[in-house]
Amino acid sequence: MSLTRCLCCHYLYVLISNVNIR
Repeated sequence: MSLTRCLCCHYLYVLISNVNIR
């Protein structure tokens, strides 16, 4: 589904942001 894919992308983006903040 497209929604699940979008969610996955969002989660990845959040993870990258977390790493950048740290």
